[in-house]
Amino acid sequence: MDELGNIPEGEGGLLVFKRREDIVLSRSQITLSVNRALLGEAFDELTGVCGLVEREDAFSLTFFVSREPDDAIAESISCMETEVMADFPASVHIKHQIVHCEHPTLPATDAFWIYLRKDSTIEKDRNHTTRTMEAETIWAFVGEQATLPSGVFSNVERAERWIALHGLSGLLTEYSLDEGAYDWAVRTGHFKPRADKTINSELISRFTCVQMKHFHYSNGVRMY
Repeated sequence: MDELGNIPEGEGGLLVFKRREDIVLSRSQITLSVNRALLGEAFDELTGVCGLVEREDAFSLTFFVSREPDDAIAESISCMETEVMADFPASVHIKHQIVHCEHPTLPATDAFWIYLRKDSTIEKDRNHTTRTMEAETIWAFVGEQATLPSGVFSNVERAERWIALHGLSGLLTEYSLDEGAYDWAVRTGHFKPRADKTINSELISRFTCVQMKHFHYSNGVRMY
């Protein structure tokens, strides 16, 4: 960039901008940049990457992974994002999110695929066999300010695809099939009724337990 604010025209031929005020992001620019960043950084758990142009000077990236994100995954994706940021002027705002999902779907109408692993396609998902009548648990999603579940799923992956697709906020909780939460907590030793305290129907009907596996979401992204 020179003293007049001009940006050099594509050293390496990847991106070409004229002046900072003339920048208009395109899908092709973002796709080329991310695919370059994937070289040497793509890992086995990465099932898909999509982009979304949010305004003329801002875009977001969603990285789908097949298992719970850990420090290694976060570091790899951070390296990719750094590579992408280097392709754009500092005035361009870039953000990313990581979604645990084996079979990703686009989270927004205007989103577009940059990378999608072959076995992550919708056709593969239709033949997915993890959902069986013998499943021992289900996952129920309750939205913010809601009192009843708005979705029930056979596994976390399916639930998170739906949550990300609609940008939902709320709580996803795992429940044991054919067993109440109170009975599960007693059976697993997470709750021990006191002999001097009456266990009545009201307590059982409203019972919940912090040891039940659960995840919090904000705008479609798992927070903790």
